[in-house]
Amino acid sequence: MRVGYFLAGYVMCHLDAFVLGGVPLPWVGLCVAMLACASRRLMPFHGLTLAFLVMTTLLSLATLLAEPGIVPGSYVALRLINLAGFFMVVNFVTLQARSEYGAAQLEAAIVRIGVVCAVLALGVFLLHCFELGDLPRNRLGTAGLEQPIAFTFEIGDLSQRALGSFREPSFLAMALVLPLAIALKTRQWISSAAIATALYFTYSMGVLIGLMLSLAVTAFFCLRPSHYPRYVAAAGLAVVTLAVLASGPSDNPFLMRLQHMASLDLIDTSRGYVYANLELLRESFFLGGGFGHFEFALARELNLDLPVSTLNLFLAILAAGGIASLALLLPWFIRPNLLVSGNRRDLSVRESLLLLLPLNAFAVLYLTTLEELHIWHATALGLCLGRICQIRWGHNLQRQVAPNWAGLIGKPDQGRPTG
Repeated sequence: MRVGYFLAGYVMCHLDAFVLGGVPLPWVGLCVAMLACASRRLMPFHGLTLAFLVMTTLLSLATLLAEPGIVPGSYVALRLINLAGFFMVVNFVTLQARSEYGAAQLEAAIVRIGVVCAVLALGVFLLHCFELGDLPRNRLGTAGLEQPIAFTFEIGDLSQRALGSFREPSFLAMALVLPLAIALKTRQWISSAAIATALYFTYSMGVLIGLMLSLAVTAFFCLRPSHYPRYVAAAGLAVVTLAVLASGPSDNPFLMRLQHMASLDLIDTSRGYVYANLELLRESFFLGGGFGHFEFALARELNLDLPVSTLNLFLAILAAGGIASLALLLPWFIRPNLLVSGNRRDLSVRESLLLLLPLNAFAVLYLTTLEELHIWHATALGLCLGRICQIRWGHNLQRQVAPNWAGLIGKPDQGRPTG
């Protein structure tokens, strides 16, 4: 039952272009998922749990000590809800996925949701191409304006891009990363093809680069030492091939955008307003300025009335809670790689790669696109940690020793799902 409620909230997070009673459906979905994930049990990764709790405490203290009246209370409340929701989802999914049945149940549902999302996106994409209309979107775009159907690339050419039920193509692409990885891991080739096709037609450079960099980093942790020479050769060949393609004439939207991006300085990019004003971080570098203070200060610098997005999770955490908060966040990105690398005997190279690929892809996307922890990343992380629990549980059963986390989460349930 709880899994069903969680998936209902998960689905709502894909209805990004819609509001219900003035409230964006992804916010409603996150709250529904949080209610479903509420639990007295904690996942067995105590170090990650402690780091997250201390980070949240530091962020809260920095916000309380900040100059009052600058940031609305509703803004702070939403940031805290997001942090709580992320942890609760990771905790719940990890506990579910520590049994093979629970993991398979979640993975099958996520792939189905991904396929529906992809098919809907391709259908809407065709409507746009033939100028036959659009979905009845009722949420403002990310810039506070009406949502455009045709998106303009930086190079100035108009091109239709798949966006489905989202406000921007890049959001659709991010939603498809985890379903694609699971479909490939479980060898669901038709589902993989449908999801990959929709992902391609988003023409999202951020997600493409995120996946490429993620694959390079993930391979380092997943491959055995004997595979390293082939890994280095393949990576070098990929870089050379990409450089050759990018240097020549092409009408492929990805390569056209890559050529254009390579010709720009950081200040000239769409994130230039952030990089040009990093001096605003000086006063909050060590202790943090609290939630929203950097964003509202940046808005004042740009003569805007609304807070400006940093489009960078790590920068947002640094600005809000200082260097200590950022340091406490980093283990959530590093530890899964080390866990998978340390269990390579029990995981195939294929499974290791596809467990970590979405996690490392989100790490890159947090640098360029997202400024808050997301439910899709939380779900992927929970599935990865749950798989590690499966391995450890099996080893403990073989040695007939109770798991070392049994006292914290209660009596072992012999692998049955907690929902």
